[in-house]
Amino acid sequence: MRKIFIAVAALVIISFIAASCAQPTPAPAPAPAPAPAPAPAPKPAPAPAPKPSPAPAPKPAPAPAPKPAPAPAPEIPTMKLRLSSPHGPPAVNVDARGTRRVMDEITERTGGKITFETFWGGALSGPFDTFDLLEEGIIDLAHTMPWYLESKFPLANYEFTFPLFTEDPALVGPAKHQLVKEIPAFQEMWAQYNMRNIYAWPSMSYGWNSVEPLTKLEDFNGRKFTAASRWQSKWMEAAGLTMIGASVADVYELHQTGVAEGNVLPIGLNLGLKVYEVAPYYLHGYGSYAYATLIANLDTWNELGPEVQKIFEEVSEEAMVWFPPTLLEEEARLRGIMEEQGVTFSFMGPEFRQAWLDIIPDVPAIWAAEVTEAGWPGWEIVDRWQEILADMGYTAPRQWGVR
Repeated sequence: MRKIFIAVAALVIISFIAASCAQPTPAPAPAPAPAPAPAPAPKPAPAPAPKPSPAPAPKPAPAPAPKPAPAPAPEIPTMKLRLSSPHGPPAVNVDARGTRRVMDEITERTGGKITFETFWGGALSGPFDTFDLLEEGIIDLAHTMPWYLESKFPLANYEFTFPLFTEDPALVGPAKHQLVKEIPAFQEMWAQYNMRNIYAWPSMSYGWNSVEPLTKLEDFNGRKFTAASRWQSKWMEAAGLTMIGASVADVYELHQTGVAEGNVLPIGLNLGLKVYEVAPYYLHGYGSYAYATLIANLDTWNELGPEVQKIFEEVSEEAMVWFPPTLLEEEARLRGIMEEQGVTFSFMGPEFRQAWLDIIPDVPAIWAAEVTEAGWPGWEIVDRWQEILADMGYTAPRQWGVR
């Protein structure tokens, strides 16, 4: 066994030696390397994304325009205005007291720059030449009654044409003030004579002063009464009265001499003239009017400027509220004085009034036609006057100005 193992081992060793001595077989030539694949064409570089346009820089907000400096307050001129009036002074005349209060208020609101020099009781001019002085600018203001010159101022006292109308000054004053503001013809009329209307005070109630008592319509028939306006005459003549044109200054003497048997005057004027001494009966019921007018010279008015004009207008507007109660208080006081002097007062009853209204011609229509023919808006004034009073709550006893 051992011999076999040795033989095998020898054989392995001999094989190994023979392999080591044999020439090595050359290695086969390596296969040529494949041609390299062509390099891919380079991809074009992507176009650069467009850069967003830079946002425009915000424009700076324009600087605000400088605010204009506020206009300086209108300059108030320093002026002393001269006023003339045939009316009694404030101490004895309620119309003058009202105007004195208006002037004081204007002086205060203008810081003392607008003041007044006043001539009452005809001290500077009478009822007629007051208008001449005002037109010429010799005076700046007049407190007077336009009915003295109806031919010049035909629109001024249109309310005198309305028979047996309201006796309430709290209606009459504000209503007329409104009407004058609404209808330019009023100021156009005044401007023809270089004047400007500022306001018209309502009057105390008018009545009939008579030598004998008047208790019914028939008591007027055949009597002779004084009247200050032809429009009064037109409707009172319907009751059988004979009307005598007379100035206020002549009324007392006409009664004293028997030429007149009665008159149509407000209580205050009646007392001031002492007509009650010769005509001791007083019948209420005629009506209230607005005749005591404050009028300015137009050149003076323009010289005052808009600021002062506005003050005049504001004070006048306010006066239409506070003056009527003042007037009624004064009327009651004067009535008491007249009663102490022996005057007998009575009031026209509804039947008395209606009987007269039924026979009076349409005097406002006659007036409207007349002034319209002269180029003024007569019908508009008659219609609007009644509308304003109706809006204030007044019920007229009759429609006037019927076409």
